[in-house]
Amino acid sequence: MARAARAAALRALARRARTSSELAAILARRGFERDVADEAIAALRAIGLVDESAVAHEVARDAARRRRGSRFVREVMARRGVAPDARGEALASSAAEDERSARDALARRFGPELPRDRRGVARAFRFLVARGFPAGAARRALGIDLDVESADDA
Repeated sequence: MARAARAAALRALARRARTSSELAAILARRGFERDVADEAIAALRAIGLVDESAVAHEVARDAARRRRGSRFVREVMARRGVAPDARGEALASSAAEDERSARDALARRFGPELPRDRRGVARAFRFLVARGFPAGAARRALGIDLDVESADDA
């Protein structure tokens, strides 16, 4: 049974990198007992085939390529079950790129001339926030100068 669980996990890993929790869910759907699944995942982790940090960096790279912000990255990592201790470095690199990525997303969506009227700026701001950029990065990318500190700027 353990051999079959490892084989099923390897097939899932052949398609893309997966977190331990993703593999556990896949194995559970395929009818493997929890302890058998945990044993198979631990064996694959021991030889380096299950790497939460690698998944976190993959999510961050994919988000940057798709011009998405660090809030989006955080949500995808949580949804995919990336362990909290593996998220730190990838989230930090994503957050450091937020303003540049937000400018890129704006240029792609609105062209070289950013909207300057109130309605256009509001629309551009909503666009960035919907793409997972923190409000502070969206304001900086749009050149909106506010003296107010927001919770996501910390």
